[in-house]
Amino acid sequence: NVANLFLARGMDREGEMAIRSALGANHGRLVAQLLTESVLLAIVGGTIGIATAFLGVEAFRVLNPGGIPRLGEVTVDLRVLGFALALSTLTGIIFGIVPAITSAWTDAYAGFRESTSRHTASRSRLKLRNGLVVAEIGLALMLLAGAGLLFNSFLRLRQVDTGFEPEGMVTLQLNIQSAYEGAERLAFAEALLERLTAAPGATAVGASWKLPFAGGHCCFQTALQPAGARARYHDDDDAEDDRRLTAYIHPVTSGYFKALGFPILQGRGLTRQDDALPAVAPPNLDELGTVQPTRYTLPAIANRQLAERFWPDGDVLGKTLALNFLPGVELEIVGVSDEILHWNLNADRGLDIYVPFAAFAGWIGLLDVAVRHEGPVGPVAQAMRRAVWELNPNLPLGEIVSMEKRISRSITAPRFYTLLLATFATIAFLLAAGGVYGSMLYSVGQRQREMGIRIALGARSAHVVRMIVGRGMILIGIGIGLGLAGAITLSSVLESLVFGIATTDPATLTAVSVLLAVVATAACYFPARVAARADPLETLRAE
Repeated sequence: NVANLFLARGMDREGEMAIRSALGANHGRLVAQLLTESVLLAIVGGTIGIATAFLGVEAFRVLNPGGIPRLGEVTVDLRVLGFALALSTLTGIIFGIVPAITSAWTDAYAGFRESTSRHTASRSRLKLRNGLVVAEIGLALMLLAGAGLLFNSFLRLRQVDTGFEPEGMVTLQLNIQSAYEGAERLAFAEALLERLTAAPGATAVGASWKLPFAGGHCCFQTALQPAGARARYHDDDDAEDDRRLTAYIHPVTSGYFKALGFPILQGRGLTRQDDALPAVAPPNLDELGTVQPTRYTLPAIANRQLAERFWPDGDVLGKTLALNFLPGVELEIVGVSDEILHWNLNADRGLDIYVPFAAFAGWIGLLDVAVRHEGPVGPVAQAMRRAVWELNPNLPLGEIVSMEKRISRSITAPRFYTLLLATFATIAFLLAAGGVYGSMLYSVGQRQREMGIRIALGARSAHVVRMIVGRGMILIGIGIGLGLAGAITLSSVLESLVFGIATTDPATLTAVSVLLAVVATAACYFPARVAARADPLETLRAE
């Protein structure tokens, strides 16, 4: 846009430069004058841009995706100011030098002659301006394609089924490691859950070391194999007999499944009796893999994927699994649950197994509570605070937040990148549309005499409109073609940011191409209508 504006400005001032040259101004002085004006305009524009940058930094902090270190210290410092002003000055020099030299070296006689008529631009200038329009459309399409892919990906991410019911659930995270030890942690958890069960509006209460979308991972991940037998994959009959499956172990209370709202598909869930099972002795970190002093058989709920991998025939209930890092502890499958997402919306549903919270409560000091409720959330949140303070007024109160908010936070980064690229794409889109409109409007103005003659000789308005729009559409088509080629070439940049969609998705690329083509064509149409409505008599009289 800046290059096109400077070119148009230079063409309009060729008559002025011819007069100045005839009055004795040398070429160097004319070039210096035009460059000074160009640089001054660029610096003023750059200053306005710097002011906008301060607002942009504040917006950047508000949209913080959470993974940018020391974001609060980001500011527009002197180095940034210097760089921005230098870039603005360089822009003025680069885009002002060509029209300045061309105008300054214009023959005085030719300048006087052409200044008396609305002349058409030279072929070289026309090619340059057309090339700038094509490049602008191509770059705008590349940004639109990226924004469209991220937006499409974000919509798909929002529609992912978590496997449980996040609506109507409030969560509370507590760190009780420094406040309680061993069996005291289980006693605190039981007392807290008992109080929350009586909270107003609460319909179910459950807890785990970490609920879904708590960030990070659960307490441990281990290899499992059928106790007393050797694991085999049902989809690989030739697998080695000692193959094992790695799964996540989730210690949960009996109310966990009801609180989260995902079903037990087969067998039973955990019961209050399971909540009273004896604790498993934590392993000595220096002696991992050593046999437990007492052998345990704990009830466990396997998710559907894990059950199908170990027992594809569906005969699951009553089977036992051995823990790789706790010899002597076996898990008896008493039920099969549905699969849920634990870490984020774009993660795969993994192999999960749920065990009684009581057996592992003394291992670490994390407690993540979920309360399913009816009615307003305020009384439930207040009851959660009161229950913690009644048990231990000195215990730091963790954040009380809905599960929907947790899920929303898990997609903060995709939302941030989508919004960021969409903002850039929108700016580029508007600049491209404005650039096409300005270029076509100026071109029509330069060809006003030609249009007047055509209409005077019998050309219809529709013919003039088709001619101008047709030429504009050729530029638009070339720009879109180059933009698509660039978008496809650079599509690998977005591979780590998109979900559920290919980076060369035909529907998205087609949609943004059509959108840009329609708007750019409209930008051609309005100047064409201006030319078609011109009075040939007035045009020729002016000549």
